[in-house]
Amino acid sequence: MCISFLNDITEHSVLEVERSFFADHPTEGCFLHYPLYGAILNPCDLPEVIRIALLKHHDFDGIEALVKEVNKALHQEYSKPTVLYWHCRAGKDRTGEASCCYWMRYKKYSYDQALRLSEKIAGRDLKDLSVNAVKWYAFYLRDVLHLNYIGKIDGE
Repeated sequence: MCISFLNDITEHSVLEVERSFFADHPTEGCFLHYPLYGAILNPCDLPEVIRIALLKHHDFDGIEALVKEVNKALHQEYSKPTVLYWHCRAGKDRTGEASCCYWMRYKKYSYDQALRLSEKIAGRDLKDLSVNAVKWYAFYLRDVLHLNYIGKIDGE
């Protein structure tokens, strides 16, 4: 199973290669497309009341649907050995964003644990757009869903 975080704007040609491969080789697996863009706005720059209002009405970067789909895929029975492969262009920022969000939601990692592990795997800090998206999701988990293990979020 290939989950691509590439976007149709700047990575269209690479994305089309993936789509074409799985269309031409359906027995080789399936292709899911979840373009991730990150978040321009750092949620820590907003007053809490505005941040919570935004969180209740918007799924920043579509990450909630993505992590639910991944969790479902990981717990599904398959007729043959299956690999779940998710990626962006470099395998660091958007992939790190998705990984952080999955770990927080389903592995009960704190914001800090998830971000530090992702940065360790990437070998560098994640870029601001991805970190901002992770922060939005961490605030959503902590302040809307009331998952207390998320802990303090950088910039609070």
